[in-house]
Amino acid sequence: METKVIKHENSITTVTVKIEKEKWSEKQKKALERLAKKVQIKGFRKGGAPIDLVKKHVSQYDILNEAAQISLNDGLNEAIKQNNISYYDVKNVSISKISDAELELVYNIITNPTCTLGQYKGLDVALPKVSVTKDEIQEEINKLLDNEAELVLKDGEAAKGDTVVLDFKGYIDGKEFEGGSADNYELVLGSGQFIPGFEDQLIGHKSEEKVDVEVTFPKQYIKDLAGKNAKFVCKIHEIKEKKRPELNDEFVSSLGIENVKTLAELEKYEEEYLNKVKTNRNKETTFREILNKIIANSTYEIADEFVNEDAKAIKNDLLKQIESNGLTYEQYKEMVGLTDDKLEANYFEEARRRIVEYLTIITIGREEKIALTDEDLEKYYSQIAEQYKMEVGKVKEIFAKNENKIKQSLIQNKIEQLILDNNIKTVAKKTTKKTKKEESTESVDEKKIAEEAKEEKAE
Repeated sequence: METKVIKHENSITTVTVKIEKEKWSEKQKKALERLAKKVQIKGFRKGGAPIDLVKKHVSQYDILNEAAQISLNDGLNEAIKQNNISYYDVKNVSISKISDAELELVYNIITNPTCTLGQYKGLDVALPKVSVTKDEIQEEINKLLDNEAELVLKDGEAAKGDTVVLDFKGYIDGKEFEGGSADNYELVLGSGQFIPGFEDQLIGHKSEEKVDVEVTFPKQYIKDLAGKNAKFVCKIHEIKEKKRPELNDEFVSSLGIENVKTLAELEKYEEEYLNKVKTNRNKETTFREILNKIIANSTYEIADEFVNEDAKAIKNDLLKQIESNGLTYEQYKEMVGLTDDKLEANYFEEARRRIVEYLTIITIGREEKIALTDEDLEKYYSQIAEQYKMEVGKVKEIFAKNENKIKQSLIQNKIEQLILDNNIKTVAKKTTKKTKKEESTESVDEKKIAEEAKEEKAE
């Protein structure tokens, strides 16, 4: 087959394919045989008449049309093979020439996205240095105290941080509205659970008091309530305050943190933890800055059709999230104040951004010939096994179904590290000591390991 290629913008390639005369003749014969199976001729069962007789009952137009349909896949495959096209989908196909002697097909092919890299090394982006203050360390320790605190009944006035148990009924223009009432509701004052102003008006009141809370719903809210004034008639039943344990070496030992038995050791532990968290956060922020610079230096060819598929996925994920929060899509649109057109544009923009970022990373990986070794995978499994005190074989068994995803994630991590190493001007000192608090930033897969390990011990 003869092919002619014209490349357009946005990953669209037009390929004209001319079918060879001999092959085109064969396709016409095959088309006639197919049509013969559908023809009913008097004196013969359906599809049983001789070909020569069938030919008198079938138009040449039908034969050529059927032969062209038969040729479509062969023409496409040849176009892709001859021209080494990175095929995604066919936008449309047309017949430019057709007769007994010739067939010429025109394919508009959507090719996979491409990235042409600009400068991606030596961008000299500074990695901010990390510092941890005493107040930040104390804040982390306070969280531990809060986690171990008991809720006890309080006789005095409700204060920020206290938990109040209350009944409430909401009214607009003197009429109770749907969804504005609850009994024995536990509300932590200052948590921001309720609309602005609600929780603040309960502060200073005591148990068994009735309180009228007057608020205005935000303008970006459900249509029926947005911007309206409301009154909530509240009855406080109980007030509970947190009673923290005493901060001493005994409390520290009770936490069960490895090699942390004294308050001084806890402070050092929290300092190392915060240093690690801040370092990782700075690396992530710096990586995003570097990546954005690389993207600005590079060019991309991405078909809208390709982006639309990811945009649909983003929308579907959002719909599931909205439904899980008990809202409809219409209510969500009212709350965010956006039209369908604007939301669809947002999905498209987000999808394209994700594609561009991923495409940039994997293109750099190809350019630098980054590959995942068996040693990389073994190291990953060994680290998880060590962290959760498990056999490496058990870890592999748990992750067997997800190994491809793990490999993809590990190789992407290697590429991202290469990008950082080649573009950071100054690198802050890293903390390498492991802490139990690393579980706060562990992956979903690692959490799965922890859960299965607990189940195994329980058995």
